[in-house]
Amino acid sequence: MTTPELGEVWAISGMALPEADDSTDSLALVDLRQRLLEELQRRDAAALHEWLKSEPSPASDPTRYFSR
Repeated sequence: MTTPELGEVWAISGMALPEADDSTDSLALVDLRQRLLEELQRRDAAALHEWLKSEPSPASDPTRYFSR
C-alpha cells in the first residue's frame, strides 16, 4: 500500500469509527488504525511525530507530513 493509500484508509476509518454498530466493529477499526500508525511510523517516524503534534482530528489525513 502506498503512503497516500494509508492516509486514505486512515481518514475513512476515522469517519467510520463513530458509526460502528457494536464493540466488535469498533475493535476491528481500532486494530486497523493501530496497524496503520505502526506502518506510518516505520516509513517516517519524524513525519508521524509532526502530524501527531498538530493535534489532528481522528479522520485527518496524515500523509501531507510525509514526503512522497
